[in-house]
Amino acid sequence: MHVTKHPAAWHRTKKVLLCLMLCCSHGVSAGYLDDIAYTRLKTELGTSLPEGFAVPVSQVEAASAYVDHDNNSATPDYPVYAPDPADGQFAGKTLTDVSA
Repeated sequence: MHVTKHPAAWHRTKKVLLCLMLCCSHGVSAGYLDDIAYTRLKTELGTSLPEGFAVPVSQVEAASAYVDHDNNSATPDYPVYAPDPADGQFAGKTLTDVSA
């Protein structure tokens, strides 16, 4: 049995699929600020919306590395629970390690 391909039918199918995708995607224009209700909060508070300057923030992380604190392989290494200050996300930020 020999199957003949119809390129014109395939192009027509692609056009129909493209039209369907364009017509059905109208509801995805909202961003994440709308998803978390920030836009609504900003509208409600107006100019009294806090900006967050000089607000202390705490962060808890899983250990990213372990440090040999006493050069003794018989004792366990201490975990390091701090973000990498060289990471570009922290440019201009002050990181203070207050681990005990």
